[in-house]
Parts: sequence; C-alpha cells; structure tokens
Amino acid sequence: MSAAGAATALAAGVEPREDVLGPENGAQRCVRKPGSTWTACRCPDCRVRRCREHKLYRFGRLQLPDREAAMARFLWWLDMGWEPSAIASATGLSMYAAQAQVARIRKGVRFLQGHTVAAVLGAQRPTTGRMDAAGTRRRLQALAWNGWALETISERTGVPLMSLSGARNGARRLVSVATRNAVADVYEHLENQHQRGGSRRAAFIARKEGWAPPAAWDDDAIDNPAAHPEGLEPTGPPRTDSMVIEQVAELHRAGYNDVEIATRLGFNTRDAVAMIRRRHLKRTAA
Repeated sequence: MSAAGAATALAAGVEPREDVLGPENGAQRCVRKPGSTWTACRCPDCRVRRCREHKLYRFGRLQLPDREAAMARFLWWLDMGWEPSAIASATGLSMYAAQAQVARIRKGVRFLQGHTVAAVLGAQRPTTGRMDAAGTRRRLQALAWNGWALETISERTGVPLMSLSGARNGARRLVSVATRNAVADVYEHLENQHQRGGSRRAAFIARKEGWAPPAAWDDDAIDNPAAHPEGLEPTGPPRTDSMVIEQVAELHRAGYNDVEIATRLGFNTRDAVAMIRRRHLKRTAA
C-alpha cells in the first residue's frame, strides 16, 4: 500500500480492506467506509487502479459492463409496469436510487451510472414491491378458460380469493410482486403439465367474457400491458345471458345438434342442453 493510502486510512480510523488488489504489487488496502454512497472509492490506490483500467479499456484489453444492455433491460421493466419498489428488490438498489433513476428516465435522461449498470445486469427475480396487474389478470383469465376456478387457484397460490378476483376482473391496476410470482408459478406448472380444471362455470364465464386462452399469449408478451393476444379477433362487449340464449335458440332452430351448438358458442354441451330444455325450443328439420 502506498504511504498516502496508509496515512489516509489511519486518519479515517478505518481498518483497511484486504480483498482489493493493488494496481502494482497486490498490496493495496482500500479505505472506503462500509455503507458509503460513493460511486467509486477516492483513496489514492483506487484512483491509480481506475486510471489503469481506463487505459486498458482504450487499448481494447478491458471489457466494461454494457450500458446499452442495462438501459434496455431497465426500459423493459418500465414497459412491463414495474414500480420502483420492484426494481429495487430485483437489483438490490435502494428505494431512493430506484425512484431517482425512474424519474431521470421519464425526464428523457437515458444514462445509468456504473454501479447501477452492474446492479441491473445482475438483477434477480423481485420478491417485494408492486407491478402492473396485466400479466396476472391474463394468466387468471387463461386459467379460467381452461376450467380453473378462482377457489382452486387461491388454494394453490395462497393468495386470498378477493385479491385474485379483483386482479382477474380488472379492478386492480397494480398487484404485489408476491401475488404476481405465485400466480405465474401456478400458471406455468399447469400449462407445462397440460392440465385442465373441472369448473364448467369458470370456462363458461371465460368464453362469455371473451377472455383469451393460454395459447393466445407468448411468454414474452403476457406481462406487457401494451400486448394483444394472438390469433383472436377484437371482441365487442361481453355477451349477456339473453344474448347467449338467443344464439342457442337460433342455432337450435337451424338444426344444429347439442354438441355443435356447444362447440360454436364455446361452452359445455350439458349447459346447451339445459338451455334448450328450459326454453322449450323445437328443432327445425334441416
């Protein structure tokens, strides 16, 4: 360690660090205080090391973290509706730092500091915070399309039934990261196992409301609030019970059998038969 570095360490009353190699002989002792908010250590030896790193970078012998990739990932998080609390949880940044970075980006400042770049590139799955409810809503609706009732999903995820109901029906703009992760894990498991639920009511509601099935969503698009389901035409207002009954009656009079009616309207055959019997519909000979 240099004499200037040793003097600084003694004056600061801090035990020099042993784990930072020096620029010349491997004997550097950094005097940066634990918990410091410095973006880089200012002790003499660290300054020499940074100068050496900049020189290596100019000659192409040192690869620095990719700022563009980090910025692209940060912007993707914002597009997905991540709140600063979720970004802080994923990156390990403080809540203040995450909020400040989001504010700068929304003002048009597309720049990340060095420690933020490293934190973003090394981000993990968030465990706390909040994010947009679009992905959770679409997963719950797709599960309903496959016959999974909210009660069953609540038991599997441990999320209260009312919270799932509000998310599925669009009453919640944001959901907690814990809710989002729990629903995403159950959704992925059921889809990978190609399992279908036994709730005819949930499947009927999904088709009645025009919700998209799992096949309409790509993994990269289901969490994007601006994305649209693939393979589905834009739907109008949800069908009411009277509209459904009228469609059943029309198809029944046209000579379609119960299975064909159920297939065309997207619900269970037994439900179609029950409607026909309740309305005392008479089939017209084809």
